[in-house]
Amino acid sequence: MLKSEVQNLNDKIQQLEIEQNECELTIQKLDQLNDELGHQEESCQMDLESERFDSNEKDVTIDDMEKEAEG
Repeated sequence: MLKSEVQNLNDKIQQLEIEQNECELTIQKLDQLNDELGHQEESCQMDLESERFDSNEKDVTIDDMEKEAEG
């Protein structure tokens, strides 16, 4: 009886170790995805800032052209 209980506990320990390894792999994958998301967010932010800068330059150019046309 005791031998059977020990074997059951060993089986449970082995299963828990497998689950722990799976969890660690999942955490690593989530960390990688989080890093990728951070890089994409930075890239999008830089693109947005670039578009705003380009838009401001166009506005200035249009304003200058309107002033020249009036003058």
